[in-house]
Amino acid sequence: MRLTYKAGLFVLALGLIALGPLHAQENEGTDSTTRLMQFAANNVDFDKTVEARALELFTKQITACATPEKAVRQLPRTYGELQFPKDPKGQFPYPTQGVWSEHVKIKGCGRIWSINMLAVARDTGKAPLLLALMPGDTLADPAVQKTTERIGATAIKKADAESCADDAFATYSKIIGYLMADGTLTKKDAGHGWFEEWTYKFCQKDVPVQVAFTPNGGGYDIKARIVPSAMPKVPTQKPVTAKDIPAQKSAAPEPARDRSGEPKAAPSPLEPEAPPIKMDPLN
Repeated sequence: MRLTYKAGLFVLALGLIALGPLHAQENEGTDSTTRLMQFAANNVDFDKTVEARALELFTKQITACATPEKAVRQLPRTYGELQFPKDPKGQFPYPTQGVWSEHVKIKGCGRIWSINMLAVARDTGKAPLLLALMPGDTLADPAVQKTTERIGATAIKKADAESCADDAFATYSKIIGYLMADGTLTKKDAGHGWFEEWTYKFCQKDVPVQVAFTPNGGGYDIKARIVPSAMPKVPTQKPVTAKDIPAQKSAAPEPARDRSGEPKAAPSPLEPEAPPIKMDPLN
């Protein structure tokens, strides 16, 4: 679980107090993560922009809740190196190059939702662009999220028994647990990968898909399967064997009829049936 933005700023503030006043020359030597945290803690305008954008995305991405309440920004996460302009006045201006992710928790409809955005720096001095990412708590990087969504959608289409023409698309994600060496799950990252559950919208239904991320040396192998209880109902035809075929009843014999075509009366059970009369051929 990520630290909340406010709690993170409190910890960061203690560190800044210990370091003393920050100047431009000192900032130039800090790593991207530290400088991003300083920027996040001090740029109030961008803080408001992030939370406002998250509420806007909430109304578009979270269709299950129409009443969002309070938005609380979380700690950002860097992707590669960021560049910041010199800051002689201590205003912590926007980064000029690089990308990072922003995360906002929003309370609504009795639960906490996670809204995620990709921030893209601009060298024009303007605020970074905030692009929508997959909502939820996925640990997958933005580049991996698109691949993961496609793999999950493919699993749904393969299991579809009704030949639905709609395309499945992911709507939310949550962490199931981290993978241990023995195949069990734990709440702490053991370095062997992790499991998530992605919810897809498919043919006006919510379909949960379990996704496994396992490291392969340079990235992750991604495998997906539909949660067994949510598998589409496939009509199965039971194999037919000889014992399953009901015995055929023999047809009743055609009753004997006289010359007029009327059925002949059955013989009395007390008297044997009279033998047929032999007719002489006509001359």
